[in-house]
Order: sequence, then structure tokens, then C-alpha cells
Amino acid sequence: MDWIEIKMEVQNRDAVDGISNMLAEMGTGGVMIEDPQAIADYADSGLWDAHEFSEELLNRKEIWIKSYLPQDENLMNRIEQIIIELNEIEIRMNMGPTRVTYKPVQEEDWANAWKAYYKPIKIGERIVIVPAWEKYNPAEGELIVRMDPGMAFGTGTHETTSLCI
Repeated sequence: MDWIEIKMEVQNRDAVDGISNMLAEMGTGGVMIEDPQAIADYADSGLWDAHEFSEELLNRKEIWIKSYLPQDENLMNRIEQIIIELNEIEIRMNMGPTRVTYKPVQEEDWANAWKAYYKPIKIGERIVIVPAWEKYNPAEGELIVRMDPGMAFGTGTHETTSLCI
């Protein structure tokens, strides 16, 4: 199935939850929030390597909210309703207009997109969980566990995995 990605560039961090909720209530195929400040904070925590993120992304001021609509006979009605709801949120939140863009997306693109964010992670003093598609040169004494995880299981980042290791 073909989809349309609708991207909203938001300046007001307080509006993100309301916009995301509105999109979910409209029956979109998921909501993704790309908040440069949240990414920078997480990168600074040491859990991700900051070099994995471009300076352009980390320095961007806008928060991107992306959602997906099926390309079907109801597409234009859904987009019109989203724009109406978005305008109401802008008025209630006393914020300027949100920049909205659209682009077609093939479903196959989603199947592997999440892999870009899954990197080797060191658990404890010696064990490093490395995704099967990543190259990793272990330091002396490190034990490598290669995994081929799904989108939500087997990444090694969950507390239960850490506790078991």
C-alpha cells in the first residue's frame, strides 16, 4: 500500500502532545515526533553517540511531527480535516502557523528505517550488544553479542536484558 507522509514543523513544544493526539484520533497510521532538543539531551546522556546525528538535526529549532495516511479515496477529506483541527490547535495554543508538507512513501521504506537508530550498546563492563548489520571493532576484553532484532524486541536496551546480563 502507498501512503502519504504528512509532516508538521512545530515551534511550540507545548503543542506537540495535542497535535499528536489529534493525528491519532484521526486514524493516521502512527505518529513520529522528531524533537532535536530531546535527541540532543539523549545523545548527551551517553546512551547514543552524538556523532550519529547531523549538526543540522541537532541545531534545528523546529519539532517535526510526522504521520501517515493511506493513499485512498478518503485521503483529501482526511487532510482537510487535519488542517482544520490543526488550525484550531494553533488558535487555542496562541501559536503561529504550522508548516505542513506532504510526500508519498512506499510501505517498504518503513521496514528497515528503524535500523538507522539501533547502534551497538555496551551493557555492564564487558558485554556489547551489536546489531547484525553493524560493524563493530571490540575493545580488548569486550564480549560481543550479535543480534538481529525486530523493531521492538531484542535490541538489548530494555531493563530486563540489562538485568539478565
